[in-house]
Amino acid sequence: LGLVYLQLGVTNRERGDYDTALSNLTRAENLFGVLQATRLSGWTHTSIGITLLARGEVDKAITHLEESLRVGERTGDDAGRERSLTELGRALTAKRAFPDAEKALAEAERLAKKFQDVTEIARIHLARARLRSAMGQVAEAVRCYKLAITAFESLGMGTDVGQACNALGELLLEHKRPSAAAPYLARALHELKASQAT
Repeated sequence: LGLVYLQLGVTNRERGDYDTALSNLTRAENLFGVLQATRLSGWTHTSIGITLLARGEVDKAITHLEESLRVGERTGDDAGRERSLTELGRALTAKRAFPDAEKALAEAERLAKKFQDVTEIARIHLARARLRSAMGQVAEAVRCYKLAITAFESLGMGTDVGQACNALGELLLEHKRPSAAAPYLARALHELKASQAT
């Protein structure tokens, strides 16, 4: 039953229904706690952290992501820790804690390479692009966005390609480079329309 609530919570989050997502994820966490399903509890903390981050509740997100990391360390779940570290990097970027964000992303990347997790490596490129953008390192942000786009393309993750293209296009517009932004914004629109049609 806990796994059902966990999956429902993830589905709710992906649809933008964060309140229902948190309700289902909290139920999952409570059940996993009673059952002492520690590894599943860690995964649930990651999902709660991602959901809270999507709602803009950065401090609460960090609390859950750090708990997920503690659980992962106790259970030896390095594969689970890589996603938590990527999301922690995003949350720390939002708090403008840039050195800590880079440290989290570097460790996430180390683990993702260890497990040859190309999906997580793509997410790390995107998180690092956002970090570099927030730090004002535009050229490096552009490079990281392009790496993320290429990685998501190779995985057939059209929605993620669209989101990364949109973010890169907006960054280029912000820095008064409309001709460079145009193809990325057009690609974003194409990918997002295609994903809504499916």
